Amino acid sequence: MLRESISTIQKKLDLYGFVRIHRSVLVNATLVDEIHPRPTGEYVLRVRGGREFRVTRTYKRNLQLLAQLWVGTEGFAE
Repeated sequence: MLRESISTIQKKLDLYGFVRIHRSVLVNATLVDEIHPRPTGEYVLRVRGGREFRVTRTYKRNLQLLAQLWVGTEGFAE
């Protein structure tokens, strides 16, 4: 069991391709299969294995970083 805040864990895992998409969720960018926008301004992210996570508007900016890691592009969401 970890006794650290998710912010601290996020800083440690940034180097390994993990991205924060929700206040309580970090995902490994290499496991992302799909990203779908919702009319509410949020996104749904599906990882390998079929599990889906909601990307809240607060962390929508992190999708740009995720796209750079996932797709390898620099021009996503500009």
